[in-house]
Amino acid sequence: MALFLLERLFALGPLLQRQPAAPPGRVLLGSLPLLPYAAALLLSESRGAWLAAGAACAAGLLMERRRMAAPLVLAAAPLAGAALLYRQLAAAKLAAEPWPGLLTLAGLWAGSMLAGRWLLRLSGEAAGAGRRRLGTAAGGMLLAVGAAVVFGTVRERIVHKFGTMSARQAMVQDAWALVKEAPWLGQGGDTWRLSYRAVQSSPYVGSQMHSGYVDVLLNTGLVGFVLLTAMLAAAGLLIFRRRRRLLPSYIAFLLHGAVDIDWSYGMVWLLFFLLAAQAASEPSSVGKKTGGVLASPPERIRRHVPALLSLWIVIAVGSSCLAYRGYMGHAEHMQALRSRDSQAAAARLASSLRWNPADYSAALDLAGLVPPPAAEAILRRSLAYTPHHPGLLWALADNAGRRGDAGEAIYWTGAALRQDKYNAGERTRSLECLLQLARAEYTAGHETEARRIARFGFGLYHDYARAAEDTRLRVIRNDREFALTFEAREWGRQLAALSGVRARWTVE
Repeated sequence: MALFLLERLFALGPLLQRQPAAPPGRVLLGSLPLLPYAAALLLSESRGAWLAAGAACAAGLLMERRRMAAPLVLAAAPLAGAALLYRQLAAAKLAAEPWPGLLTLAGLWAGSMLAGRWLLRLSGEAAGAGRRRLGTAAGGMLLAVGAAVVFGTVRERIVHKFGTMSARQAMVQDAWALVKEAPWLGQGGDTWRLSYRAVQSSPYVGSQMHSGYVDVLLNTGLVGFVLLTAMLAAAGLLIFRRRRRLLPSYIAFLLHGAVDIDWSYGMVWLLFFLLAAQAASEPSSVGKKTGGVLASPPERIRRHVPALLSLWIVIAVGSSCLAYRGYMGHAEHMQALRSRDSQAAAARLASSLRWNPADYSAALDLAGLVPPPAAEAILRRSLAYTPHHPGLLWALADNAGRRGDAGEAIYWTGAALRQDKYNAGERTRSLECLLQLARAEYTAGHETEARRIARFGFGLYHDYARAAEDTRLRVIRNDREFALTFEAREWGRQLAALSGVRARWTVE
């Protein structure tokens, strides 16, 4: 919405400066989307998007200051109307009555368009100096009113709630630990989502890295980062040379990617390439010199067209096959989740994994429906596709406990804790599992082995209690609600008694 809004706003400059003047219908159509774009941007309540849009707009006004006075006057009323609409919908929590809400939308939209046209005529060159100053002042006042309405609606979030900012700062700092592990080529796709729990310095919830640049560094390293920046720079140069009114939208894309979005959404890149394509469609200086007809491409480029087309076909066919396999795997997985018959669900999940063996969620679901030995093979096979995935590691630890294999349970519990240290629920379950294994060994007469398992379990409890205490005293943001549970205290007490050590560490 920010990109579309800025594109429409800065397109009004050339339109209003045309000689002879543009027809009123063209001006109306040009300004028609301003209110819905601005309202949708406000309703996103994304402070990062607002900040990026504001900074990009300011940069665009500096570059185009000679011809943006009239567009700002024309846009003032629609932008103020969008702010009023946002305030109403925010107060109703987006649940306004349909017909009154539609009538309000229609009234604000039509009224703001008429007010914008009136202010534009009032401040036009044909009016006197006094009327021009009045029209400009009225437009500025409407913009100020709109800004005041928005600030009043979100004042609490802007002034007092900085938790999101602190969490994202911690995320970026923690990400550098992963970047240093593979600085040149990165660690592959979804690095942050699969690994952030192993490096997070506090129990925040953030499976998405809210910075496209850092996310590219994690996934593809410096090599991919250099290629990305080269592509962004090339597109920026093209926009600067061919269609400068798109620069604010381009700047908003760059800024928002730095502070608020990881660029993992296909729509983001469609918007980026749309900007580049619009700039490329503008006739170049060569075309202007040849009477508006672009010169034909060089002969050497023509010779490479068949090879490039063939390469594109191969890539498209390969990508389509992979997409089809992913689609079929997802469809089978969804059918399994809807099935009430466990055997039918297991068959669907097995089919899903044949289509897409890298789907760890299907592997986890299937492992819960089959006997422990078969579940272990499924989980290990899935772990080969997504190494160090915390969910798979915890599932392998639980599976080892169900099979009664204490050595495997201890190994996989340690591996899971290294990847997911702020998971209170799984820590508690691991203590219960180890206590049951220790009791089973004790009942079987293996007292030495029972005490060894119990000592290891109590060591995990001690680490858990210490981490919970440190989190309670030090961490401001605890999104994962990491704390020592009542059950963990009980399991820790029993493990201490079984191991023969004294429980010294408790957390209130």
